[in-house]
Amino acid sequence: MTVQRKATKAKSCGFCFMKKNYPREYNSWSAMIARCYNPKHKKYQYYGGRGITVCIRWREEFFNFLDDMGKRPEGMTLD
Repeated sequence: MTVQRKATKAKSCGFCFMKKNYPREYNSWSAMIARCYNPKHKKYQYYGGRGITVCIRWREEFFNFLDDMGKRPEGMTLD
């Protein structure tokens, strides 16, 4: 699945676009990053604290994650 990003003249932040158009997927992605890289995250000890990491391609760009994983099926999680 390749995500179509619409070019517009309006200046809006990418975060706003992602939260509006892909809220479930963006929340999954951002939580995954936090669990693996934020020592203050409540579940860091189970992920980043154990050496679990996210590939550079996904870590650097939400749309790479979305292109590879696709839309999140209802009732499914990354874990």
